[in-house]
Amino acid sequence: MKSGSKWRHIFGTAARNDQCHEGLRILNSAWDSDGVACSEKYVAVPMQGGGGPVCVLRHDQTGKLSSPPTISGHKGQVLDMAFSPFSPGMLATGSDDTTCKIWSIPDGGLTENLHADHALVELNGHAKKVGITRWHPSAEGVLATSSIDKTVKIWNVETGQETFSVDDFPDYPTSMCWSYDGGVMAATTKHKEISLIDPREGAIMSTTASHPGAKSQRCCWLGSKNLIFTFGFSKQSGREIAVWDPKKMDAPVYKDEIDVASGVLMPAYDPDLHVLYLGGKGDGNIRYFEVKDDSSLFYLSQFAGNPQAGMCMAPKRACNVMKTEVAKIFKMEKTQVTPVSFVLPRKGESFHEDVFPNSAAPQAALGADEWAGGSTADPVLMSLNPSGGGAVSAAPVVKKASGMAGRVADLEAEVAELKKQLAEKDAEIAALKAGGASAPAPAPAVAAAEPAPAPAADDDDDDEPAE
Repeated sequence: MKSGSKWRHIFGTAARNDQCHEGLRILNSAWDSDGVACSEKYVAVPMQGGGGPVCVLRHDQTGKLSSPPTISGHKGQVLDMAFSPFSPGMLATGSDDTTCKIWSIPDGGLTENLHADHALVELNGHAKKVGITRWHPSAEGVLATSSIDKTVKIWNVETGQETFSVDDFPDYPTSMCWSYDGGVMAATTKHKEISLIDPREGAIMSTTASHPGAKSQRCCWLGSKNLIFTFGFSKQSGREIAVWDPKKMDAPVYKDEIDVASGVLMPAYDPDLHVLYLGGKGDGNIRYFEVKDDSSLFYLSQFAGNPQAGMCMAPKRACNVMKTEVAKIFKMEKTQVTPVSFVLPRKGESFHEDVFPNSAAPQAALGADEWAGGSTADPVLMSLNPSGGGAVSAAPVVKKASGMAGRVADLEAEVAELKKQLAEKDAEIAALKAGGASAPAPAPAVAAAEPAPAPAADDDDDDEPAE
């Protein structure tokens, strides 16, 4: 592994107090989630009070806020939230009341409180509280939820119907994530295991012991690297990080113990630069690593600030690319939300294509029914160059067997290719044997004759006759 990184000079700066979202009565929940969610326009944070209130603020709605309007449409606390990757004002909220609800934030932000009758959709099906909500990365209107009823459910948000369910977990998921193309999912569970899930088959493809500690675990799909990051604790309460190859889940390809502390690490991943940010609950720092080509994590640096209870990363299109802002993270603190800007210093005011490759666009690659029918596609990408007008490039939609069936199909194709190569080698060996049998036997080797001694040189100068 190389000893350096081109991203080693990234540094983070917290916003001034007048640029923070202050004066919030933030809920101090015992449930382990990121606690805060954001899109390129809004940031949402759970609040104290009845009805599971959630405060949704514009990024520029900063300073000390007095009684901002909220969404109060649940009968219990909101445990997790997620904004749609394709609609910055569409918010999913999972609650202690066993439901997940979908909300539409009006342009310009909330101007009045929203109640239960303002919800676009109410998703009912879990028997216990809904602890995790995750939108599909490339399919419109596909949402995954998990509950302590030990199930993961996939929903078509447009119809409000459950389309798939995975019910075979030995204990409830503590974290889950979609693969880069949304064909499979990964989940860590209270059972100290990591599982690969085929959501469209409603099946668990494989399960492996992850981290032996008793506390909560996290997982994060590392974008197009097609690796899975997990966090957990060792038996001695050390905080462990690991990287897994989904094709070979018997053991991690990288594992390290970074320190001994009690806070759960919350991962946020930049799939464009392959930089992983880790912030611990109760910690004041955010460490960041580059995911190297050999699947290891190379430590870059850390940002130090006030202790955080939650954090989330805004989409790259929300960054100020002309100031080489490579990441924007919102830290949920005791009474405020603090934006932290991560910048890579570069000379000049021009756009740096090597720092800002094409990034995820707010456009779906396929619809919910297409995905449910077996189609798969990488996220649509867009240019971040302001002078380029946000040109979009879409990956081709591929219809293939998903999850376990897809793995079987891939293995069958690999076996067929190996058989083809073996048949070619067998044909070469047979041809060599046939050629050896028909050729005449080689003549016995003849010992090389010793060279004759050189004749003595004539004495041409002695031409006189003998006396």
